[in-house]
Amino acid sequence: MDRLRRFLSNRQRIFDFLWALAMLGLPLTSFTLFVRLTRAVVAPFTALPVFLLLMAWLVPYLLRGGALPRESKPLFLFGLVALAASAGALFIDIPTLKGRSVLGQEARAFVTLVIGAAFYLIFAAYPREEEQLNKTLRWIHIGGLVMMTWTIIQFFYLNNPYGFPVWADRIQEVLVTKTPNRGARITGLAYEPSWFGHQMIMLYIPLWLAASYERTSAFKVRILRYLTIENFLLVFGLVEFFYSLPRLSMAALLLVCVYLFYKGNLALYRKAAGAIASRKKIKRLYESRLIKSFMGLAATGILLAFYASLGWGILYLGSQRD
Repeated sequence: MDRLRRFLSNRQRIFDFLWALAMLGLPLTSFTLFVRLTRAVVAPFTALPVFLLLMAWLVPYLLRGGALPRESKPLFLFGLVALAASAGALFIDIPTLKGRSVLGQEARAFVTLVIGAAFYLIFAAYPREEEQLNKTLRWIHIGGLVMMTWTIIQFFYLNNPYGFPVWADRIQEVLVTKTPNRGARITGLAYEPSWFGHQMIMLYIPLWLAASYERTSAFKVRILRYLTIENFLLVFGLVEFFYSLPRLSMAALLLVCVYLFYKGNLALYRKAAGAIASRKKIKRLYESRLIKSFMGLAATGILLAFYASLGWGILYLGSQRD
């Protein structure tokens, strides 16, 4: 019995180690060794620990009656529809392109779908407790910190007339397969600058922004009593994000800013309306449904006019720049 407990305890430690390795390796989108083995540019380092967790943890977990989150049901439905559509396509006379068969392309797409589903299921099912979620966030933040540290080194040597030193090139070649000519744009640990921008805007910046907004942290460390690690990561992350000269990722960031601006205005409106309504003379009028509706419509109209003017100004400035 003691041996079984020790084995289970050690096995859980191995799972936690693989999970931490997967979180730390998220910035590595095209790990050189995996690119050579698979001959595919998209070869993330995280694929290996996720695959090991899939076989050693998720499959036994499901066989023991473990439950998946409800959000996974649409994914399975999508997979069934994709499989049925792919099977139906075999009975249609579809011309080949560049010597590639329909079956071969379907198999490749299906493998991609399976890999994506495996990533999702592992990430959705493994952190089952709050402590595990906090550890996950810490490992993600540490991986982001390592990525940003390397990006600072990139930025320094990109602006250096002597270019990259040999040691930096060798480290880059070990971690990431040889990237195309990126000019003066930083890439972090991704294959190209656009991938770095997508990483930042889809994962790291939202996490750091949410933690800063909610004034929470996955770390116990506080700087000057109030500042958290996520606050610094957000500031430096945004600076590095802009230096990657993103395009589509910039549009996504602007949408985030618009949403935050809307939330801020809504909070300001509610605070102002509450302050006005608290006055004795206005309180009686504000209790009237007609007056209350009128004030709400007036405030909404003012905000919409302001947003429209702001949007027009941004478009005008953008057209002048182009």
